[in-house]
Amino acid sequence: MPSSAEIGLTAAQFEAEFPFYLQVGCDGAIGRMGASLARIMPPGPAGFGERFRVIRPEMTADFAGLAAWGGKLLVLESRFEPVVRLRGSVQLQPDGRSALLLLSPWITRVEDIEALGLSIGDFGAHDPAVDLLFLQQSNLNALEDTRRLAARLRERTASLDSISALSPDGIVLFGEEGRVSYANPALGRMLGESVSFFHDMTEETFTSFLVTLLDFGQTLPDFQAMAAAEDTREGGGERRRHPRATFTIAQPQRRVISCSVRAREGESKVLYFRDITRETEVDRMKSEFLSTAAHELRTPMASVYGFSELLLKRDYDDTTRRDLLGTIHRQAGALIHLLNELLDLARIEARAGKDFRIARRPLRPIVEQTVAALLMPNDARKVEVALPAALPECDVDEEKFQQALTNLLSNAYKYSPGGGAIRLDAVFDDDGGRVGIRVRDEGLGMTRDQLARCFERFYRADTSGNIPGTGLGLALVKEIMEILGGSVEIDSVYGAGTTCVLWLPRGGDDAVRAA
Repeated sequence: MPSSAEIGLTAAQFEAEFPFYLQVGCDGAIGRMGASLARIMPPGPAGFGERFRVIRPEMTADFAGLAAWGGKLLVLESRFEPVVRLRGSVQLQPDGRSALLLLSPWITRVEDIEALGLSIGDFGAHDPAVDLLFLQQSNLNALEDTRRLAARLRERTASLDSISALSPDGIVLFGEEGRVSYANPALGRMLGESVSFFHDMTEETFTSFLVTLLDFGQTLPDFQAMAAAEDTREGGGERRRHPRATFTIAQPQRRVISCSVRAREGESKVLYFRDITRETEVDRMKSEFLSTAAHELRTPMASVYGFSELLLKRDYDDTTRRDLLGTIHRQAGALIHLLNELLDLARIEARAGKDFRIARRPLRPIVEQTVAALLMPNDARKVEVALPAALPECDVDEEKFQQALTNLLSNAYKYSPGGGAIRLDAVFDDDGGRVGIRVRDEGLGMTRDQLARCFERFYRADTSGNIPGTGLGLALVKEIMEILGGSVEIDSVYGAGTTCVLWLPRGGDDAVRAA
């Protein structure tokens, strides 16, 4: 062991700085060794040549070889397991009786440290292997972080792909090079093509394809201008609104499409397409409904107002006054009837049947009571009722079903101005799962065009105004039957009459069902 004066270190400092040192005596025996080297060297012969061989330079593993190589670098390899290589320098001691080998394991992988049962703490502070190992460990940590981030990215990408695949909106992504890098299934369904059809398509080609689908007289929005508007609105503190545009395509089927753009200069561009056909149609129907409802309300209101004003401002004889009051009464009754049907429709739609009292009930007495309530005593009108002795029980709201059946019977009378038989009976579907109450008349009937529109609100087959009605009766019947889990079917022949069937599912195993 060298002295502190010779090395410039205390014994403790020397041990800390050179934990893999080896002292070889002139007899070739290993004298002392560093603590870290001692940890990996198994028990065995004490001879240097028996424990190690010199890899570089070519020399014998004995004291004479070490002494001749003093002050120079060498590489050793252990003759024991696990095999370890060490490199360092040879320092011949002043007395010439021993050589000091200042060594360090030749390690290139972190795994080699673990194989030797060592840690970075077993190396000297100034050992270059430590820097290498720290670098490798940092690289390994960075690689592991990268792997974790990649896994998270894959997971997030998979989640986004799932969301995009389930989205009803069409999405197409253009990369920085201006080509389609992603398109979701909804876009393919909307435009009538597979997702692969759009892959790597340029923006110009995609735009040209959309043009071929446009409805007559339609023009395609300027996506570039929309993207520019998107960028302009990025700055400032105001709430951002993404530019939107609407166009109509005719292929593969007519759709009204709303589109928006998300873009950044030099980055990708995303186009969003939403099918708003239904929303557009609902808005149109709402506008038409409000317009028609206002018109239908205005007519009887005008009559009530006009005739009441006449009664207030003029004197009439009793007969004329009675006629005017009769007109006011009829128009007020028509107004009340219209408002009631409007309110019934609105209530049914708003509540979605939550106020229906649906329970298991026998169908025959409900039908018989409905017919009896419709016909006044000594009424010349007749309904030929031919019901089977036993009708099944059904889950039904008695009051609402009676309202639907009453509307059908009233229509049968109104549209049979020349008289003719009105028949009511029961029918069953082929599998017996449904029972239908059928109403047949021999009245005016409807054309195919009239039949196609008969459930539209305020639609009336009679445009002459001679037959009273609001045009809401069949729409109300349809809403009621659908909430009851059934349906209404209508067949008609112009000039020969109309057949209507109210279908109800037979009662199941549950005793009562409450909506």
